[in-house]
Amino acid sequence: MYPEKLGISDRFSKIDDIINYIRSNKINMYDKLYLRRNIWDVKQKSSFIESIFLRIPISTVCLDVTNLYNYHNMYGDDEILIIDGWNRINSVWSFMQGDYVLSDLDYFTNLHGLRWEDLPNRYKNCIDAADVSIIIIDCPTQMLPTDELWNLYRRINPHYNITLKKKEN
Repeated sequence: MYPEKLGISDRFSKIDDIINYIRSNKINMYDKLYLRRNIWDVKQKSSFIESIFLRIPISTVCLDVTNLYNYHNMYGDDEILIIDGWNRINSVWSFMQGDYVLSDLDYFTNLHGLRWEDLPNRYKNCIDAADVSIIIIDCPTQMLPTDELWNLYRRINPHYNITLKKKEN
């Protein structure tokens, strides 16, 4: 059943703002709801990072903020759930954590093999300052049931049944 008071809004934010939410444990990169696999390999992650350097707009990220304000929280925590955009956010977060080095870059070949800590500041600043379009979901009167969140995800990602299942296998 679709909640009557579901709030959906959009805004722009900086990647740095999202990373700060992760650092402060407001976004759990290992959320309980989806148990997503890390389906992007290092080449795809590096390509995404390079796209940020090229100032290519980042696809919209969808976040559910209901848990921040709802005392009937089914998980007992106050985390933001990532409905869509997990692999994009994870590409930046895991790079900043030193989980991989940049590889197979098409334009910034001088950065090949570098980790976040070795990256010149101008590139770090480019990532931090990159704009992200965000759709915010908020349902202050109730928690969205898992099936409703999946329904939203499938509506945002019509290719879900074909692409994601194929990539996860």
